[in-house]
Amino acid sequence: MSGETEREVSGWTTDTLKEMHDREIGASRRLGGVLIGSLAVIVALGWHEIQRRLITLNHAHEQHEDVLARSVTSEKYESDKKAEETRIGAIESRLVASDTRERTVADESARAAGARAEQKSDTSGVDAARRQTIALLISLAAVIITIVGLYALRQKPTVVIPNPVPATTTSSEGR
Repeated sequence: MSGETEREVSGWTTDTLKEMHDREIGASRRLGGVLIGSLAVIVALGWHEIQRRLITLNHAHEQHEDVLARSVTSEKYESDKKAEETRIGAIESRLVASDTRERTVADESARAAGARAEQKSDTSGVDAARRQTIALLISLAAVIITIVGLYALRQKPTVVIPNPVPATTTSSEGR
């Protein structure tokens, strides 16, 4: 192996290596272009997915805002609850006061009625005797009317003729 062979080998190796290097660089550039294109597609798809999710998230956020707008904060709820309890307490107080007044009036009415009953009890004996007497007289009148009616039914009927108009008479008889 002389120096020529080495030069040929080394020339072949250098040329071959250069070709191989150029092919590798070309392949790398093509691969880089494909990778960049693929990366662009992936980024575009990712961007589209992010936009879709943001739209969904914005819609959910709007729904949440609507719910918050219709809901009441706990502070507002507690203050309204206290106000309602105060109002109910006032109504209960008025009811108790009204009930107490009604009981007082009823008690006074009962006392007054008791006093009137005591006064009436003195005169009620006389009133009861009067009522009994009136009832007895009415019953007696009903019995008498019934007896008279029965007696009238047993009798022979009589016809009462009113005075007839006199017949026309001659003048000689009339004088």
